[in-house]
Amino acid sequence: MWGDFASADPEPIPDFGPEGPAGVERHFEAVLPESQAFNRSAQSQGRLQGFRFILSRLDVSAGQQAEIKQIFESYVEKGNQLRNDISRTQDTLKAVRKGGSEDTDLTEVRLQLLILTKQSRSLQTDLRQKILAVLTSEQADKLNRIESELRQRADRGKRS
Repeated sequence: MWGDFASADPEPIPDFGPEGPAGVERHFEAVLPESQAFNRSAQSQGRLQGFRFILSRLDVSAGQQAEIKQIFESYVEKGNQLRNDISRTQDTLKAVRKGGSEDTDLTEVRLQLLILTKQSRSLQTDLRQKILAVLTSEQADKLNRIESELRQRADRGKRS
């Protein structure tokens, strides 16, 4: 399974359109019954596949693949927990807004969401730094170029 974790793939980076990969997820959640809609583990798998897609263009060695896999797996549980907490807090925020609760309730939930979002960003930054430490400088430069290209595509999609 992990033997081809980052195998070379001549296929160009796909352009997911203005909504990005999340648009595909939202589409299937609307079309499929709830039991078949994407769940958190499917989202994690999607993130892992996207990550593999990027790594496939970096020509990482088998040793680097194993180390990156270990780093990534060490963050999966914490990341899933944060995403679940953020989702629950967003649901709570929607309920508070609909219920016409006091401003203090709304402020409290917003603050909680802000804290969780900062924790998530911190976790992502930490994960990225550990992965960059495994890569050579050429691989890190190539990773930065790929990420920049993906951001530009996302920005173009937002403008159209």
